[in-house]
Amino acid sequence: MSLPLRAVTLYHYITRGNSMGASRRGGTGRIFIFGIDGATFDIILPLVEQGKMPAIEKLMKEGSWARLSSTHPPMTPSAWTSFMTGRKPENHGIFDFTNNEMTGPRYSREFVNSTIIKCHTIYDVLRFHGKKSLIIGMPMTYPPFEVNGALISGFMTPGDYCDYTYPKSLKAELLVRFGDYFLDPNPHTFDEFDEQDFIKSCFPSDQSKVKAARYLAGVHKDWDMLTVIFSTVDHIQHYFWKYLDPFHPAYDSEKSEIYRRTIEHFYVRHDQYLQSFLDGLAPNDTVLVVSDHGCGPTRVVFNLDNWLEQNGYLKRNRRIALKNKVKSICRGVVDSMRTSLGFTPRKWKELHGRVLYGKTRAFSGYTSEMGLYLNEKGKRPMGIVSPDREYGALRNELISALKEIREPKSGERIFDWVRPREDVYDGDLSKLAPDILFGNRPGYAVYPSLSENLFDYYPVISGDHEPEGIFIASGPAIRENCEIESAHIVDMAPTILYLMGLPIDGNMDGRLIDEMIRGDYLQNHPPEFFCYTDLQKRGDEKCSYSEDESQLIEEKLKALGYL
Repeated sequence: MSLPLRAVTLYHYITRGNSMGASRRGGTGRIFIFGIDGATFDIILPLVEQGKMPAIEKLMKEGSWARLSSTHPPMTPSAWTSFMTGRKPENHGIFDFTNNEMTGPRYSREFVNSTIIKCHTIYDVLRFHGKKSLIIGMPMTYPPFEVNGALISGFMTPGDYCDYTYPKSLKAELLVRFGDYFLDPNPHTFDEFDEQDFIKSCFPSDQSKVKAARYLAGVHKDWDMLTVIFSTVDHIQHYFWKYLDPFHPAYDSEKSEIYRRTIEHFYVRHDQYLQSFLDGLAPNDTVLVVSDHGCGPTRVVFNLDNWLEQNGYLKRNRRIALKNKVKSICRGVVDSMRTSLGFTPRKWKELHGRVLYGKTRAFSGYTSEMGLYLNEKGKRPMGIVSPDREYGALRNELISALKEIREPKSGERIFDWVRPREDVYDGDLSKLAPDILFGNRPGYAVYPSLSENLFDYYPVISGDHEPEGIFIASGPAIRENCEIESAHIVDMAPTILYLMGLPIDGNMDGRLIDEMIRGDYLQNHPPEFFCYTDLQKRGDEKCSYSEDESQLIEEKLKALGYL
């Protein structure tokens, strides 16, 4: 990369004039990041106590660990982007799986990708310093961007037909070497879900990442940071949590005998993958094990749009609803006939436009957004809420009402908290977030559904995201057997830069987790800071998914319960 003269001069002044950089770099070796999307200590700690995750156990004893606070919402795109950038969603621009620019009478939205990220990543910083990165499976890296090293994109890649590598030639190299490369498990719709098929579809994805990481580390022997992110634990927990939870409404005792250890099995497998990487590292390398969020049970679903309709805030499009109902009946008949004749049931696309936005004052975001929007005039395509006279009063009214909603069987409130957007986000891009945000109580999920019931008690997605993930660090600069009280996913990027012996980006929202650093090391290597202003824009032009790519991503996200 050709660096602007001002950046080169300032960097040389900091590193040479203040005697840091190369001298610090010698003590920490390389960094290996092992990511397990959705991993939770609620599963890990019991397995560690039982001796079933020896690699994790060893790292925890020899290093430091913490329950890692995620973003709000605790979702893959926003959280992993915060991991990569050290910034909160309101400063990197990724809040969810879709962007918040609503267009047309149906309020259509595009899915997010790497070109929508508004700031640079740690991989751009490493490239700036000439450090080599190998990145395998990181979500939100499609389309692949330039790195000093190699990149294989992860979740939010439409399919294996895409150019999912940097350099572009790496894809063909992988296919020649291994014959195939599996990005993610195959998506399954609710009506065709088969437990055994889904489990089998997870293994090729994991194995592809393990093989690719080992191969790239062998080709690029001078790598400085290796990142491998696995997604199958997250996917498995979504579907199989009900089999380990006897209190779940959808608990099936017979199936539980078969599948209750499925989640445990995947955690143990990932511990084995981790050990296989540890065996190849040098003594002075640093290891970080991270998840973007945790997971827990979903026992009750609250259909928010249904509540909004019942209370006069939302108007349903009855014509589209009737067409979908007729279509559903026809689908059942046709699928039954196809099955009886030995054919696979076809895929059906539901008609959209279920809300009459021109007569709606408020509507929910997607399940994964954990918020709702006011249909503000001048901001939304068919907005009817006056920003001056109505917006504030309506929002306060909704917040008060949502706080009081209770699940009828238990009498429990379903929300831990309900707040206006500005009480949760304070960055430049916070205006892109929903107008009202909420945190669900454990066991509850909120769907943007206009189903017949206000509450549903048998969700197909029985496990959902929780706001605490995992963080484990072990290496020559890390304190031993130390539990950290507070760590946030935005702290990962500045901490990684410090452990790499590089100046921390002064524009990051996160901090160096200095309480996990050995006192003598910290004293001898005080952190330095540098504002990488010339990397604020990575130079990527915004690109959108094609219609076919969007449909593939939509099917995958619906299958996992995000939409």
